[in-house]
Amino acid sequence: MLLSPVATAESGGSFSGSDSLSLGTPAGEAVMQTSDIEPSNTSNTSSRHIGPELTQNEPSAEIVISEAEARVGSRLLNSTDALQAGQFDTAETTISGNTTDLLRQYERLAAQTESTADDEIAQEFNLTVQQQRELIGTARNSSSIYNEYQLARANGNQTRARQLARTLLKQTQDGNQTAERLTNQYEKLANETDLNATQTLTEINDAQARLAEIQDTVRSETLTPTSLRVSTPAAASPTQPMDISGTLSSNNSQLTNKTIKISLGDRTVQTKTNEAGEFNASLRPLMIASGQQTVSVQFIPETTSIYDGQRVEKSIQIDSISPTADIQYSPSHVQFNETVVINGEVDAGQVPLSDVPVTTTIAGRPFKSVRTDHQGNFRISESLPATIPNGSQQIDVVISKQNVAVQPTIKTGEIYVNLTETELSFTSIQTDGSNITFVGQLTTTEGTELSDRRISISQGNSSSVVSYTNQSGYFDGSTSMEATSDISQLLFSPDKHTLTARYDSTGENLEPSTQTTMVSYSSPISMPLQQIGFVGLTVAAIIYAVSVWRRRESKSNGSEDELSGVIDSEAALPTETVEEASPDKLLSHAKKYHDAGNVEAAAGLGYVALRKKHMKSHDVARSLTHWELCRTLRSELDSSSHELLYEVTEIYERVLFSDKKFVSNSELDIIFEKLTDVITNENESNLELE
Repeated sequence: MLLSPVATAESGGSFSGSDSLSLGTPAGEAVMQTSDIEPSNTSNTSSRHIGPELTQNEPSAEIVISEAEARVGSRLLNSTDALQAGQFDTAETTISGNTTDLLRQYERLAAQTESTADDEIAQEFNLTVQQQRELIGTARNSSSIYNEYQLARANGNQTRARQLARTLLKQTQDGNQTAERLTNQYEKLANETDLNATQTLTEINDAQARLAEIQDTVRSETLTPTSLRVSTPAAASPTQPMDISGTLSSNNSQLTNKTIKISLGDRTVQTKTNEAGEFNASLRPLMIASGQQTVSVQFIPETTSIYDGQRVEKSIQIDSISPTADIQYSPSHVQFNETVVINGEVDAGQVPLSDVPVTTTIAGRPFKSVRTDHQGNFRISESLPATIPNGSQQIDVVISKQNVAVQPTIKTGEIYVNLTETELSFTSIQTDGSNITFVGQLTTTEGTELSDRRISISQGNSSSVVSYTNQSGYFDGSTSMEATSDISQLLFSPDKHTLTARYDSTGENLEPSTQTTMVSYSSPISMPLQQIGFVGLTVAAIIYAVSVWRRRESKSNGSEDELSGVIDSEAALPTETVEEASPDKLLSHAKKYHDAGNVEAAAGLGYVALRKKHMKSHDVARSLTHWELCRTLRSELDSSSHELLYEVTEIYERVLFSDKKFVSNSELDIIFEKLTDVITNENESNLELE
């Protein structure tokens, strides 16, 4: 750590901002800082090049590595020279710029050589550069703080000076630690390369000595010394706490109500001194490694306090113990999503052990981890996940962990996991072109939604499409069928295709599920279908449904003549008019099907009529499903229009895709009345305006 602070000023003395004292030299020897001083280094690496020490038969990669090594080493040593002179910017610049690129090049070249030593040296150089930058940053900050500290003292602001003194002491402590690490790095490089770090090591050692001098100076100028006496037992264990006592004083006066911090490993307790300056605390070494350990006792003053902090370290023997545990498990039989309860009490020699980790597994799979409370008790209440296999399974309860004073202990129990039945709902529909859209949900038979489960969808012997359930157990997607060029198949030759959804519960305590659905599929026509679009396809599918209904009714009643008055030739909506059919024309046919009692055709054509009207008025994709269209137009329509769209969509969904197909005549009457107002009457109003 190398600093260049403003000259020391005694309290009440004169202060000159032009004076400068380099902490790179002994106190009292002034050194002026100038930005144009060029640091020099007598190390032989400053003139290192591809020289005679490399023979002609050396691999080219190793020759270039030697040059890169020399360049990085030279920059490090020159950076230390600049730091010694207090030239922080120069010290930083020397190892900045393209130094990072040079190190990366070094690493790439090292990877090409056969020796692993080159890779290790590249890593050592990289780490040395990082630590050098840390040291420069700490030195720069410390210099600034020291200047501000001296200014506060010169102005008689002792409170501010004490605050800065404590910050400076922390900075110099960090700098000393960085300097120690950096010393180790330079020693490694000096042993493993041709780097001559003798001068650099001397400079770092000198800097560490000056750090101690700075700390002593700041303390003597600003802080009042204190004395901390500590008494600890020779040994302790989880059942025998470590009782620590002591006194805090300054100039033979006891210090009261001062904070004392006691640390052992990652355990820390705090206490206060009493009126006699005494303190007492107890620390139980539970999760501390056994053997000789160091306990730290610190006096931590307030930042504005006149007193200096103190730290005392004591060695203590930590003995280990074997705990005992009494554990209960319930219930004996369990299935997915049911609660498993594990209760226990952990002690040693009837002494409750608190804050001890307890880890449980079922069938070797992690279940739940907790810690004991202050009475040594723990309770685990957790739902059984699906990942635990069915059958008789072992429960392992691990008390504590390795390498701590409370030795690990394992208790075992048994639980029987039952299979849980699952239920797979599944439906599909041809949307547009050759696409078949499917949707479904996976739950248990009791209604628990199963998320993140893999569902495979297949068509006969074809390859599967994979979908995954969401948080609510739902899955959806689409698959495609091959198109046809035969236009007659669109209306008169639809196929029934089977789609199968499968949930394979391998490795889980859930039963597998399979569900099959039939979809009426009309093969699309390549170019004409693109012209007709989604609406035409939907209408065609519904026309096909009507013709099937007519044939079914004809067979059931034994006479086609009875239907002739119900569905006339116009009701069939000829193929050539599908693309050109207007919403009011579609609605007219829908009413005829409604009058004839064909609910599916009426609901379908009514929906298509309203859909086509909105798609003409709004810029939306034809490929949207019925619910996607409803959601998309939510912000586009007024409340009454969107409410009607929602009602028509819901009926369309109910009669065509749901098992609950019942729709009353009165319900359809109301819907068609609203559709007439929106479609037919609106069209007439538009014509009048024209």
